[in-house]
Amino acid sequence: LKQISSKHVQLIGFAGCCVFNFILAIAYKDLQGIAILFAALYILQLSFQSLPGVSTMAISAEIYPSAVKGTGAAISSASGKIGATVGSYYFTHLKNAGHISQIFWT
Repeated sequence: LKQISSKHVQLIGFAGCCVFNFILAIAYKDLQGIAILFAALYILQLSFQSLPGVSTMAISAEIYPSAVKGTGAAISSASGKIGATVGSYYFTHLKNAGHISQIFWT
């Protein structure tokens, strides 16, 4: 079997997330009445979401030299967590300010 590099796995995951999130965002109002289709698209999006999550730690372990591999992986991980925290904060702030339509394009 030919192995796929971590970089390509991550790109496939991001592309899949982009496609299915775009479909969910554009067709959100139409999909509200079709719960099974909405759930199927959401599950597909979640399936692609796991690919970047798995490969993120593999890539950071591959790119740093052995002497700083642990430190580099920790800095990469911390950067991702900071980004997720900031995004979650602003998402909640926009939702509480009544800007839900700007978040979901509804």
